[in-house]
Amino acid sequence: MKIIFALLVLFSWPISLLKGGSVYFITDQPETHGKLTLAGSSLHVDGPSAPAIDLADVLEADFGEGDFHLDYFSSIGTTGEGLPPEWRGQDIGSGVHGSVTPARGVFTISGAGTEINSAKDCYYYLSRPWTGDGDWTVHITELARAEAGLMLRENLDPGSAMFGFGTRPVRGDGGGNGLRHNRNKAGEGSQWNALSVPEPFWLRVRRSLNSFVIALSSDGGKWTNVEEVGMKFPLSFQAGFFITSNRADVVGNAVFDQVLFTPPQAEPETLPAGVLLCDGTFVAGTFDELDPANGVFSRMDQIVAMTTVHVASVIFDPVTMQQLTKVDSKTGVLLQNGDFTESNLKLIQGKSCEMSSSALGDKHYDAPKTLACVLQAVAPLPSDYEVRLRDGSCIRASGISASNGQWAIEDVSGLTVTADASEVAQIRAGPARVQSLTDFPWQATPAPAPDRIPSVQCWQGNNQEHIMAVASGTSIDIPLGGKFRALALKMALSSDAAPDAQATVRIVADGFEVAHTRPFKAGNQPRFVQISLPNPQTLKLVVDASMAGTKILFIDPVAIRD
Repeated sequence: MKIIFALLVLFSWPISLLKGGSVYFITDQPETHGKLTLAGSSLHVDGPSAPAIDLADVLEADFGEGDFHLDYFSSIGTTGEGLPPEWRGQDIGSGVHGSVTPARGVFTISGAGTEINSAKDCYYYLSRPWTGDGDWTVHITELARAEAGLMLRENLDPGSAMFGFGTRPVRGDGGGNGLRHNRNKAGEGSQWNALSVPEPFWLRVRRSLNSFVIALSSDGGKWTNVEEVGMKFPLSFQAGFFITSNRADVVGNAVFDQVLFTPPQAEPETLPAGVLLCDGTFVAGTFDELDPANGVFSRMDQIVAMTTVHVASVIFDPVTMQQLTKVDSKTGVLLQNGDFTESNLKLIQGKSCEMSSSALGDKHYDAPKTLACVLQAVAPLPSDYEVRLRDGSCIRASGISASNGQWAIEDVSGLTVTADASEVAQIRAGPARVQSLTDFPWQATPAPAPDRIPSVQCWQGNNQEHIMAVASGTSIDIPLGGKFRALALKMALSSDAAPDAQATVRIVADGFEVAHTRPFKAGNQPRFVQISLPNPQTLKLVVDASMAGTKILFIDPVAIRD
């Protein structure tokens, strides 16, 4: 049993050993850096020894450089007594006198307030600026004479557009102890809805495009979505917490901890013009023509013959996977304004389509008013590889070969896509060969009180990498449920770690410790670690740190199939 440590160049850290890319082995070897080329079915890495690596032994290979960011806020690791940078407490409306006392990531908030379900708000608000989608999570440990929770506001004016969710002590009349609040447009009256919130109070609000989802949890590990609200909202806004006693002469109190503000956990991938296949492959390009039986598809001057047996959706202008998923496996046209018209395909030519329905008869649709034509649902098939091209294509492949600078990428449904070597951005091992640890039914045991540190938070990064942020003292128990021969992942301390912080990770298989890393230090580049495992049934990852509140990031943690 051995652990492999290597200096990791992840996508494009500012300093790399050699320009051109990097490849990480599934086998027990250190990772290799250099210019990558594919000949036949082997990767060659330029360098003194010029190794040739079979594609079956490749976990990930990057052909070029992109950006990787950890852009999130967390109260974990807050060591000072003041508010974190950019945070501000604010009285919304007149007659409110609130306050906040921060201490090591715990926020004690006091405030009164008279209005929240009207045209103008009146409560105390603690927030920071935010742009784009995100997840906002908080644990309310104490609540007295008040309603308190998460709140997003267009600005700090009392009549601002807003969306929030709060909880309050259980009422004697049986009314719900949770309230969703939203004001769709500045100056309008607000709307609300009562929901039941179990104790202890773990709340999450997720914003994605023009949709808000409220989720609840009893332990901070497993979450249940309880309501989704469609609402247009500004791109930039304030995100934070509110407290109101609903009476001007009463001051309420709340204590928030385990605060985590992150970019969206759901994949925000936007697909350009192209075709989404039923097996999950996406190929950028345009349909010259497609009727209910056959079609001709063009990609980079390459012609690919396709039938509607292969095609799930034809995309005319950029659209997100979430927008396509929301049509619920129906057949029809997705319009720019968000409407979906159920109808059947007659003909697609370029960026226009003719559809037929019993209600509307034959109708012609043109871009840019039309985003996509949906023919059937996507049912992803397991693949050995995922190949990403620079035009946005992502091909679930069963095989890859190269000759004379041209790649032949065999899609799992039987189609073959050819690409010039310069078009290839990345190869990853597919789900037929690896499984992300985030996909297993893991359970986390958090650090004991009084540290008040959250256990695990998961999201997906800008380059589709899976990220688990694990706090000091937390252990993650993972039932594997299959035959796996190795564990591979990248590790680093989070960007908000104290300058002198360091952490170690212990790896336990079937109750026996099989590996123990040397210390990770703040500011170090991520480290690639791989361990051979003799088909264990259970796996445990344990994070230990020198300072309470320190987090370690597990980046693309995968179990490698036997």
